[in-house]
Amino acid sequence: MIARTCCLFLALLVGAPALAQSGRRPSAGPAADGEVRLEADEVRLSVRVHDAGGRPVGGLAREDFIVAERGERQTLVSFAAEKAPLDLVLVLDASPDVYSDLGAPPKGDRPVPRVQEPSIVDKILGPPPQPPPIRIDRLADLAFARRVARELIGRLRPGDRVSVLQVSEKVELLQDWTECHDDALLAVNWRFRLSSGSAVWDALYLAAEDRLSAAAGRRVVVFVGDGVDTASRLTSSEAAAALDRFGASLYAVSPAEAARAAAGRYLRNEGRVLAPRRRQAERTVDALARAETEVRALTERSGGAFYALRSEADAAAIPSTMFRELGGAYSMSYVPTDPARDGAWRPISVYLGRPGCTAVTRRGYYRN
Repeated sequence: MIARTCCLFLALLVGAPALAQSGRRPSAGPAADGEVRLEADEVRLSVRVHDAGGRPVGGLAREDFIVAERGERQTLVSFAAEKAPLDLVLVLDASPDVYSDLGAPPKGDRPVPRVQEPSIVDKILGPPPQPPPIRIDRLADLAFARRVARELIGRLRPGDRVSVLQVSEKVELLQDWTECHDDALLAVNWRFRLSSGSAVWDALYLAAEDRLSAAAGRRVVVFVGDGVDTASRLTSSEAAAALDRFGASLYAVSPAEAARAAAGRYLRNEGRVLAPRRRQAERTVDALARAETEVRALTERSGGAFYALRSEADAAAIPSTMFRELGGAYSMSYVPTDPARDGAWRPISVYLGRPGCTAVTRRGYYRN
C-alpha cells in the first residue's frame, strides 16, 4: 500500500509526460467491426446514443455515424458496438468537510474568548434557544458512498477492470487494476475510511494521468462525492486537460444538491440561526453550488454524465442507470486528417443517420 501510494504521488509531484492518445503500440491494418485496435495517433471515442425519450439506442452500425473534427469529416478506422471492456477508475471522496456540524463556527469566525455578562433580557427570560448542531444530510455519510461503490462494482462484467482511489487531503490507491471484482469490493469495504481534506482535482488528474495512461479498454472515471475541493495543488482545468488527453469519460454521483437543500432549510429557520452559523451555512451552500457546476461541466466536456444523489433509493438506482448507458456505448477511433500537434483545442462532433437520435461524446481534445 505504501509503495503504491508513493508511486501515485510521484506522478503528481514531477508531472507525467504527455502521452499518445491511446498509450498502445501501433497495429497493422484496419480493425474489423467489433474490434478496437488503436494506433499511436488515433483519437478514441466512446459514444452514447439516446432516442427522443432519453433511452439508450442499440443496434447501430459504423455507417450510422459521422464524426467531424474542426468541422471536417473523419474516417473511422475502428468501431465496436457494446462489446469493448471497461477500464474504470472509481474515485471515492472520504472527506466530511462540508458536512461537518454547523453548530460550531468555522475557524475564521471563532470569537476571542472572553467573559460575557448576560443581558437584561437573558436575566428575565433566560438564554435564547440554541439550535442543535445538525448534519447537513444523511447522504453525506460514508455508508452511502460505500453503497454506491458496491453497486457500481457489482455491475461490472467479466473482462472489465477496476481501480479504486480514495480522496482526502491526499490521493490514496486502495486497489490497483484488477479483473477480480471481489478484490475491489474488499478495498471499498475495509480500506475506504473517513479522512480530512479533499483534493478532488488532484484525484481526477491522477485517475487519468496515472491510472488510465496505458489502459486498453474504454476509459471511464466514476467520481462519488460532492466535488468541494479543499486541498488540491492542481486546478479543475488541469484535471479536465488530463481527462481530454487520455480520452476518459467522467461520470459523477453527487449529493451536493441534497446537501444544499438541507442547508437551505437550516438557513430558513430565521429566528434561531446565530450569525456565525448563518455565515458558515451560506458559505457551505455557495461551495456546494460551485462544486456542482464545475463537476457537471467536466462530465459534459468528457462525454460522461452527472447524477444527483437525492435519496437513499438513488444509491442503487443511479449505478443501474449508469451501466445501462455504458453498456449501450459505441467505441470508435479515427486518425485526424490534420496530423499537426499544435496544442490547439480540437472540437469533435458526432452526427447520426437515424432521425430522432442524439449522440453524446466528449467535446474535443488538445492536440499536443
